[in-house]
Amino acid sequence: IGDVVMSEPSGRQRDKEFITRDVPSHELVRRLDDSLVYIERSLKSLGLSSLEEERVSPRDGQIVTVGWSLLHVLKHTGLHLGHMEVMRHLWLNSKT
Repeated sequence: IGDVVMSEPSGRQRDKEFITRDVPSHELVRRLDDSLVYIERSLKSLGLSSLEEERVSPRDGQIVTVGWSLLHVLKHTGLHLGHMEVMRHLWLNSKT
């Protein structure tokens, strides 16, 4: 949302984002909370006309609309939530 929708380069390093060994759970929760605050603030700043605005993806240079980008984020988030639900069921069933 930041890099594409808001055109605010994050300088993110994707590979490092997936390394959570030795990161305390409270830090992970804080990161998620910070992300939610940023997303809510960003979405409040957009209007309906913003959905048709075009942006260039810094990842691959593809031109996309803000609406497409938001849908992509929502779809991707749903996929990860599904992963977490499956892992939760596997975890709970392994303890019985």
